[in-house]
This record gives sequence, structure tokens and C-alpha cells, in this order.
Amino acid sequence: MSDSAAETVEQTGSGHVSGSDGYPEEYRLLELTPEVAAQLDADTTFVVRGRDTDSAVLIDATEHAYAMHTAHTSNSMYLLTRDNGQLTLRTKLHQVFDLQPTRPQVRARVLEVLKWDTRGAFRGTEFEYTDSVTNESVTNGERVTDTVLDQHVQAGHAHVRRVLDDVLAFRHNATGHWRVLDAGYACDLLRIILATHVERDWPLDALHGDTVYSALHAESPHILREVVDAVLRR
Repeated sequence: MSDSAAETVEQTGSGHVSGSDGYPEEYRLLELTPEVAAQLDADTTFVVRGRDTDSAVLIDATEHAYAMHTAHTSNSMYLLTRDNGQLTLRTKLHQVFDLQPTRPQVRARVLEVLKWDTRGAFRGTEFEYTDSVTNESVTNGERVTDTVLDQHVQAGHAHVRRVLDDVLAFRHNATGHWRVLDAGYACDLLRIILATHVERDWPLDALHGDTVYSALHAESPHILREVVDAVLRR
């Protein structure tokens, strides 16, 4: 949109109008739902998610998703901007985008993206093979970061994070890469946590990341804090 106020009119009325027959500038009009319009008035930030092959989805501040569909109009609409009393013709439109509530397949897309990392499920740092110089995994494949998830998953951050927790994924703090925990490794770690809880007679409110990680790390320095947190969240 232009920095100046934009409006659609059928007639130019009085005043000078400038423009060209070629309509060199491209604009798209978006028809807002009352809920989205109310958030827009409150200066809320919106994001549009989707791959090039996806239908675009708008995510609002409350994590609701709206599919953006093209609606054709029978009459032409002219888009003008007003600047210092002068109207400038920007383009002629025959279609608008409307918003329809949708429920994208977030879980399926998250699982698809996580599988791009060909290292497979995380079974502990002792099973990770890295280059001694670059400290990068020697296995080829996509590294799944927050940016990659934003590009391919049509949902807000909070929704994606809930799905990641549900599929037992964790974000490696040193690299920023998301990995899925091996189910067997997670179960073994949970058994160790519960055994340590009984052995040390911890109260229930002590069963949190700091206490558990400190106890486990003293015995097994290779255990990652973020892995412990992922298991406790489950």
C-alpha cells in the first residue's frame, strides 16, 4: 500500500488526477473480516504464510488462520492516492482477496519439514558425528530452523511450538536446529529422571528443569539441558 491514504472510487470528481493508461503499479485489495479489521485498528501485526505452491494463509494476533481467496468483481475499481490535494491514479482492479477461516494441516507439515534433516531422530550427543574442523554434522540434509518452519508451516509461532512439543522435538541451543527426540532415548531419560526423583526424595515442585538437569549432568555430562526440558514438557 502507498504511504498516503488509499481509496477506491468510481468517479474522480474535482481536482487534478494523474496517471497512465499502463497502470504500472500493482496493488491488491484485501477485504477484511470484522475480527481482522478490529485488530488492524489496534495496530496489530499480521503475517502471511505459505510456500509458492500453497494458497496464502493470513495469521492474526490470536493465531487464527484465514485462507486468502481471489474474488472477481463485475465492475472496475480505480485505486487512487491523495497527496497535497492531488489525486494520483495507481491502478485499475477487477478482483479482491477475501478472507475465509481455515485450519491448515500444521502437524503434518511440521513432521514433513522435520524429516528433511537426514540425521534422523536424536539419540544423544554420543551418536552425533561431526567434522572436527567445522563442528558440523557430516550427514547431508536440510537443517530445520525457526526460519525454515516460518517459510513452510502456515501457522503462528505459538501453534507451531505446541506441535513441536507434541511430537517431542527440541531446539538445539548451540545450532538453532530443531530435532525430533528418539522415542526410546526419551523413555530411557524419563526413567532416569523418575528414578532420581525417588532416590533424592524430591517434592513434586522440585521436578523442574534446573534441578533435574543439575542432577543428571553431574552423572552424565553429555546430556543436553534442552533435551531434559523437552522430556519434562511431555
